[in-house]
Amino acid sequence: MDRLSDEMTTLHNQILETAEESRYLLHPHLTGLLNRMKAQGHEIPKDIRQLHDELTDAAIEAQFDNMPV
Repeated sequence: MDRLSDEMTTLHNQILETAEESRYLLHPHLTGLLNRMKAQGHEIPKDIRQLHDELTDAAIEAQFDNMPV
């Protein structure tokens, strides 16, 4: 778990240091790490789940921003 925790801490800090309008680009990395943690039976901290939900929403919104009208 220590390695996954270290990876999560690093990624979490990287997300928070990234400009808000670009954070959604890190969504796939966070999703992959969360999936690995779940597969190994680790509980996902509430703040990380909330961050994932926010990035999911931002990624979906970004898809619509680029659609022609």
